[in-house]
Amino acid sequence: MANKPFIAHVKDFIALIFICIFLTGITCAQPSADLNETELPVSTSGVNGTSISKSSFLLTDKIAQLTSFVKKGVAFAKNESKKNALATFNDLNGEFIQGELYLFAYDVNATTLALPYQQEIIGQNRMVLRDSNGMGFIKAMTNIAGYGGGFVYYVYPNPVMNLTEQVKLAYVKPVDETWFIGSGIYLPEIHAFMDKDAISQLINRVEQAAAFAMQEGKEKATTDFNNKNGTWAQNNTYIFAYDFNGTTLAMPYQPESIGTDRWDYTDKYGSLIARIEIDTAQDGGGFVYVVYYNPETEKDELKLCYVLPIDNRWLVGSGIYTGQDLLT
Repeated sequence: MANKPFIAHVKDFIALIFICIFLTGITCAQPSADLNETELPVSTSGVNGTSISKSSFLLTDKIAQLTSFVKKGVAFAKNESKKNALATFNDLNGEFIQGELYLFAYDVNATTLALPYQQEIIGQNRMVLRDSNGMGFIKAMTNIAGYGGGFVYYVYPNPVMNLTEQVKLAYVKPVDETWFIGSGIYLPEIHAFMDKDAISQLINRVEQAAAFAMQEGKEKATTDFNNKNGTWAQNNTYIFAYDFNGTTLAMPYQPESIGTDRWDYTDKYGSLIARIEIDTAQDGGGFVYVVYYNPETEKDELKLCYVLPIDNRWLVGSGIYTGQDLLT
């Protein structure tokens, strides 16, 4: 067979180049198997089957890193003497300091054992400490550690932001039956300070509900609390109620929850909110943060609740919604 002329070879070469370019374009147009943060799935499933958005997925990833950090600290503490572990946790140049992510430690009586950015507080008992909105967060963390660990919301100074007070989601876990450790992620986008007049109105509303419950009795009171057309269910200022065993007694905008056991109920970020409210009521009453459904906006929002005990057997409460989820 005769050899092709030189020009024919050139044409074949050019055609081959165009074919390669075309095939390369197709390959580049295909989605990458390794997704980066901007390519994370739009939604996933959260605690209790709650739908979580893309930005929530990233927050969930931070929460996973937080729990891993605390569990690493627990493992370290169990393999070291308590003295050496606490010295490491308090070392500002140590492995458990990662900017605003650091470990703190308390014994079960709320005596401060590790607090690297506030070491002048070590040795002090903080059981009665309240945050700027009145939440007794050390007591709440002590209780949650006693259940085996979990999440607590509160407002606390951020050491890498000139001790500016910010909303914080903490995870705590016991080392043994005598002490626990924890850490937390700060959420600067959330309004940290509640309006003082709104807090006063909240306290007054719950005190009135408690007086009504004491006067009318449990059955009559909870029936009225659950009436969406009544005086106690005014949109997002509604009264809720739980038995101390976790049974839901009043939840006017979620009637399907009445009678259900919420002892182990968690919000979308894993906080045992009903149990913390019950513990707080059993201690005489007080404030608790939760992330919960707002019937007015039909969205989950951070909420500051106030609860009071009734007959040492059940509680009533209400709250102030912030208008923000943790993702805002």
